[in-house]
Parts: sequence; structure tokens; C-alpha cells
Amino acid sequence: MTLRIVVVSGQFRPLVGGTEVQTARLASEWAARGHQVEVWTRRLEADHPKEESEGGARVLRLGWASRARHLRLRRLERAHFSLVLLARLIARKNSYDVVIVQQALYPAVVTALASWLTQTPLVIRVASTGSTSDFAGWGSLTRLVLGLFRSETRALIVMNRQGESEALSVGFSRDRVYRIPNGLDPGGAPPPRNRTRPPRLAYVGAFRAEKRVDLLLRAWARAGAPGELLLAGDGSLRGSLELLAQKLNIAPKFLGNVVDPRAFLRDADIFVLASDAEGMSNALLEAMTEGCACLATFVGGNVDCLAPEVATPPEPGSVVKGSAGWLARCGDESGLALALKEMCGDADLRERLGWAARAKILADHSLEQTADGYLKVFGAVV
Repeated sequence: MTLRIVVVSGQFRPLVGGTEVQTARLASEWAARGHQVEVWTRRLEADHPKEESEGGARVLRLGWASRARHLRLRRLERAHFSLVLLARLIARKNSYDVVIVQQALYPAVVTALASWLTQTPLVIRVASTGSTSDFAGWGSLTRLVLGLFRSETRALIVMNRQGESEALSVGFSRDRVYRIPNGLDPGGAPPPRNRTRPPRLAYVGAFRAEKRVDLLLRAWARAGAPGELLLAGDGSLRGSLELLAQKLNIAPKFLGNVVDPRAFLRDADIFVLASDAEGMSNALLEAMTEGCACLATFVGGNVDCLAPEVATPPEPGSVVKGSAGWLARCGDESGLALALKEMCGDADLRERLGWAARAKILADHSLEQTADGYLKVFGAVV
């Protein structure tokens, strides 16, 4: 069955966050399989084209955008996008079979209202869990918004076990909650690592509070700053992180955003993710695909990716040695430091963990498998 799919996303490329990356990958994969796919998103900048293609999918940017950064004007732009989106969903109701909205945030409210008016099947994908959960930011509107979501959503897609538990705890029925992990194209096997140089530790991602790059710096310093620490990414916290590195008397390399994260990770030995909250990190998946030994915190999709067989976090000061990588407790500087020191000192260990990580990707996280999972859900709700 050929489907007409509309993907609603509050943000899209050229932004390079996790939701934007997964939206692009899935839209392209569905289009390659012959489905009619459109991505409807907010026009964030005046020079962003109103219409373009993404791997066979049609991308439409709605609303108006100015270069102003004033908060009130940005809120007005968001409100205008919401009205345009609602009108378009209603006017085009006969031109699509299913709508999937990325993240249970304000575009999901608009899309749910349109679904109530048009009786079009709605699927919502929850992008984050824990302290940054999609369900956590509604304040006094929480009961009203969740009631609307529960009433109009035919399927709620989560990425990990924690997301599944959170969805059930806020009242979604089990038969409407589907767990589908993020996926990517594994590509060819990475080349062997260079054992003659000091190990390279890598982080790829935004410099935001919940990513806890500060904790990574402290843990690396506590471990004796072994190897070379490379930080790829940017954000509002970069200046404070550079000052913290000076205070700790360590010299990590702040690289800014890298053009090709996969190539960057292919040349790294260890990938570290010290987050307090995660949905399912694309950077972690890419590091696993490229054969990095992976160390992350016991939260969200990190657990599903690296130690799905483990139900409880490790004790403070220790790590869980999972089937595809290691996990420390959130906020546990000593546990991270212990793991970093051990990984940096053992090339054979890094190699074993790297191959185990890639094997997990091949088994459970290929883009084909992820796209199949979504299409089965779409077929069921249509």
C-alpha cells in the first residue's frame, strides 16, 4: 500500500539536531520506497527556501520569518506558523493518509486539533525523556494537553523503555504505545584504530545544560586527562566550558561543529556521553556504527543502546559493563573517571567494545528496520 505521509516538525534542516536528522533520514527512506512524503516545518530564517526536496520528500516551510531575535517577535512568528499549519492541515485533509508529528510540543497540539476536526489519523513521536521529556513542559496546561493527545493520537511512538514507561504513566493505553528506536545507515565496517598514538576521546553534540559536558571535563581531569579529548559541537555554554577547562588545568580541543560527524568518529577511539536526559542520541548511534568504545550515562536511550539487558543503574563510583558499552550513573563524576581511565589504558578492551557496539547497530538500529517499524504503525492506524 502506497501511503501519503505528512511529517510535521517545528524545526528542520539546516538545523542539525537529533529530531531534524531523524526526520530527514526517515522521510528520504519512505520516499525511496515509493511513498508520497511531505515535511511541513516552520520557516526559521528569511533566507530559508519556502519549498525544496529532501531525498525525494517535499519540504514545505510555513509561516514568515525575520532575522529579529526579540523574544516577543519570535513568539509571534511561532503563533503565525501554528495558524498556517492548522489551516493547511484542514484544507489539505483529503491529500494525505496519515500525519506524524515530531515531538509532543506545540506543533503536536495544533496537529491534534486538526485531527479532531478532520478525523485524520495522527501519530506522535516522543523525542526525549527524563528532565527534558516532551510531557514535562506544559505546566498548568498539562491535563488539558495530555487529554487532547490521548483522545486524538492513534499511535504514540517512543524510542526507549523509559519513554514507554513515561507514556503509560501519563495515561496512554498500552495498545497505542509503540517502541521504535532511532536508526541509521550502518555503511561499511570502519578501519582498525591506530594503536600507536594516545587514545582519542570524542563528544559530539550541543553544549546544553542537560548534556553535562562540564561533568565530562571534570571526570576527564579526575582520571588524569588520559589521551586526547575532542569536543565537536557548539552552544551557549561553550565559553563557560572553556573557562572550566582552564580552571581544571586540562586542554581539551573545542572543534566547533564538524561537517561530517561519522568521519570524525571513525578516527576516535572512545565516545563519551554524560547526559542527564536523552531520547536516543544520534551521536551515540553514529559512534557505535563507527566502532567507538562507548561510555554513557544510565538514562533514556543510552541504556537501550549499550546495556538493554540491565534494569538498574550502577552504584555510585562504578559502571555497568553492558553488552555493547559501559554506563555510569547520571552525575557520577567518579564512575565516569574510573571508566575513562580503564578504557584509555586498554586498547584490546576498546577494540572489543567497538565491535560489540557496531554489532548492536547492525542487529537493532538499521534505518531499514526503523522505517519498517513506522510504516507498520502507519498501516495499522490508516
